[in-house]
Amino acid sequence: MPLNYSKIVVGDVVHIPLLNNNLAFGIDYSKLQYLNGQGLYPAWIVTGVEITTEKVKITAMQLHHIKQSYDDYPVFDLEGTPNVILGNTKEFHSTYVDGLGEPVRNWNYINPDVYAGLGFVVEDSGVEIPYGDTTGDGLVNVIDVLKCLNHILNVGTNLTSEEINRADYNQNGQVDVVDVVSIVGVILASGE
Repeated sequence: MPLNYSKIVVGDVVHIPLLNNNLAFGIDYSKLQYLNGQGLYPAWIVTGVEITTEKVKITAMQLHHIKQSYDDYPVFDLEGTPNVILGNTKEFHSTYVDGLGEPVRNWNYINPDVYAGLGFVVEDSGVEIPYGDTTGDGLVNVIDVLKCLNHILNVGTNLTSEEINRADYNQNGQVDVVDVVSIVGVILASGE
């Protein structure tokens, strides 16, 4: 790196622009990205600095956002860049339909209009989790039905609060047989 980076110290968080338009492992590290369920921030924490008369060598690790709850979206705020929220901007799932042929709502939908007046830009993560996807793996299948039935019958491990939110297909605040029937309808209608 050039010598003008010589004032950086261990512990600083830095933004590194995309150098020569080269992607690192196919990822544009200069903007908020989403990979394997994690937000990848366009920021790096400095873990080492080596300064000589010819160069400055900086060792750094990219910061990631690991979800703590279902409504915990990666948000990034760096001076000189827009405030970004990374999430699903599609209200309805792109492939799943219910028993009536209607598109299934996405549990992880973020309405970009809500944040527009607050100075945030919402970028689509491409990750859709439909209602009925109890496990949150992006698929509605028999595993989701079995988890719901075990919860209703109080057999095995109870659902977490996040799983209950996803399994509550009709959004009435509880997981019951009506939800299970709806989830089965999605499976049958979508050919899963």
